Amino acid sequence: MNRYLLPVILPALLVTATLLVVAEERTVKEAMEMPGWEQWQSERESRMNDPSVVAYYDFQDGTGTTLKNRSQTGSVLDGMIHEGVWGEGRWPGKKALNFNGKSSRIEIPAHDLLCPIDKKIGGTGEMTIEVWMKVTRSGNAAIVGKLLDGNASSGPYALWMPASRLAAYMGRQPGNQVITTADGDVIDKGEWIHVAMTIDDQMLCLYRNGVRVGIEKRKTISTSNNDAPLRIGAIGKGVWTFSGLMDELIIFNKALADADIERHASFRPETAETAGPPSITLLAPHGNDRPAAQSWHRIRWKSNKVNARDSLKIELSTDDGQTWKQLSAAAPNTGEFLWQVKASPSANCRIRVAANESGLVAQSDRAFSIGPAQDVPAYEWVEVTMEAPFAARDGLGALVFKGRMWVIGGWNPNDKKHFPRICNNEVWSSRDGLAWTLEKPNSFLDQSFDAELDWEGRHTAGYVVFKNKMWIVGGDANQGHYMFDVWNSGDGKTWNYVNKGKPVPWGPRAIHHTLVFKDKIWVIGGQTMPAFAGGEERFYRDIWTTTDGITWKQVIPKEPYWPQRGIIGGNVVFKDRIWILGGGTYDTPETPRRKYFNDVWSSADGVNWECHVEKSPWEPRQYHDVGVFDGRMWVLEGYGPGNRPANRNDVWHSSDGQHWYPLPDTPWGARHAAGVFVHDSALWLVAGNNMVPDVWKLVRVI
Repeated sequence: MNRYLLPVILPALLVTATLLVVAEERTVKEAMEMPGWEQWQSERESRMNDPSVVAYYDFQDGTGTTLKNRSQTGSVLDGMIHEGVWGEGRWPGKKALNFNGKSSRIEIPAHDLLCPIDKKIGGTGEMTIEVWMKVTRSGNAAIVGKLLDGNASSGPYALWMPASRLAAYMGRQPGNQVITTADGDVIDKGEWIHVAMTIDDQMLCLYRNGVRVGIEKRKTISTSNNDAPLRIGAIGKGVWTFSGLMDELIIFNKALADADIERHASFRPETAETAGPPSITLLAPHGNDRPAAQSWHRIRWKSNKVNARDSLKIELSTDDGQTWKQLSAAAPNTGEFLWQVKASPSANCRIRVAANESGLVAQSDRAFSIGPAQDVPAYEWVEVTMEAPFAARDGLGALVFKGRMWVIGGWNPNDKKHFPRICNNEVWSSRDGLAWTLEKPNSFLDQSFDAELDWEGRHTAGYVVFKNKMWIVGGDANQGHYMFDVWNSGDGKTWNYVNKGKPVPWGPRAIHHTLVFKDKIWVIGGQTMPAFAGGEERFYRDIWTTTDGITWKQVIPKEPYWPQRGIIGGNVVFKDRIWILGGGTYDTPETPRRKYFNDVWSSADGVNWECHVEKSPWEPRQYHDVGVFDGRMWVLEGYGPGNRPANRNDVWHSSDGQHWYPLPDTPWGARHAAGVFVHDSALWLVAGNNMVPDVWKLVRVI
């Protein structure tokens, strides 16, 4: 170095070093102010000294290519980092490793300590793995696992993400069998989440953010494969690579209890909140609302800087706040409370929500009214048959035409006899739901099928009756391509290719909503399915109409109107209006989390839309079925985020779209994508994702 430059460079270096120290101090100070940081620091010390912790990687190294094991087992379980980049973790000052989704991985050399479930090598027979991670790109990915060449049956355990969902695998069962348990929902991108798996002498369990989401009975492990390293972020070089961040991984030689995993999952920064002091704001009911007595509604609020575990007391006043009646003593702080209005009519009603721990209170800013109870008829379900002659299926077309119910196509990938290509194109009809006639046998058998002579097998397409014919409008993407065709038939046997040579202008799309209104066929919403048919991701909120299936005109709605969606079975035209009841979006590689809605919209022209309920009392759902029967709108079954499994069997009805009533004691099994018919003074439910060819009808009790 030129000695004449030293007087200049040294002060600059000193300034830079000072700035780095100040920045580091500020980062640590910010971290210590983050909720959960101090608890985590205490827990970190505890884990470093806990004899049940086999390996503890806190990712606080921040530099270098070695991931240090902080547990008492020491450097023998240090990991080698391959092409990872250091980044920021859950808090400022918390380090993390960024995996590039291509070649990044960590490998810890094979060691008996890494398989505590194997008693033959001195293990306890139990173990727990906990990981904090943030996914940046979805798809098949490994989180952590001890496998040989990526073969699950060759190793004792793995925590993976097949198709963006969380799954725990356990291999080395008798006969090299593998057991697995999985979360039904997809992993959120861009959010820190806590995942865990436990194994004891009876169960393999899976956890997400402290909640158990999967459980499977286990057998004994025959032997461990200790030649395989423990890999983090991949199952081999460039195989099932993880894309995102990890900032903590712990392996215990015992199966932790649910309560312990829930506590560990709480060491997270609070979600971003608006500025200002802690508060609760009541969102609904509004001052101009008028819920009817005995109907069901949602009390809604938002909270700012309020502990999510702080339960709420919810109260109702019918005398403008002079006296209060308790609706719930300790409702969870979820932002919603399902409320059946049991109070007498009054024009001076208010709701009050109070946090039990912090004492924060929110109250209606002005009074709302409770109206008189509506006349709600009584109904009952009648089992027609559990064994209709057609094969079980979901996504079937369900039309009423010429005094008969018609089952059109459908999907059942596990029935190769009736669905050799996943979907089929057969047609059945019935007058009474008991005796069914096969009107059109399945011709969708193999690659020799000619799509210009008959319609390809499909499900969840558009099905309507229009101009004295049954119509099929578009289709799905299960054959690796989109279906741009329109077909109709006057007898269900012979079908006419309406738009042959003139594909619909609104493709590509699937799971669109289709109905007939004002002497036109309407196609509403839907989306592309890149995982099935390739192409770009698109979620639609557009509207198209036709009078002949060939020429289409786009309707331009005015804001505000419903968000992008589809996946609604059946249709509702009621009181001379189109109605949109719930629905949602399907997951794609770029948007792996589905959306589910429970809002209610209607329009008299497709241009101007009215939102009757932002959040109805029925749970958000998709793949549900809707219809009009006995002067009421109906929402039946479906697939929603709140259940495990997510299929539903609840039934709701309304005469105005604002006041909804559940129909209790549903006798049929949970399902989605069923067939719903209104026929012969009854509402019929047929088949669906329960994969049973059952037939039920709902009749009014006189």
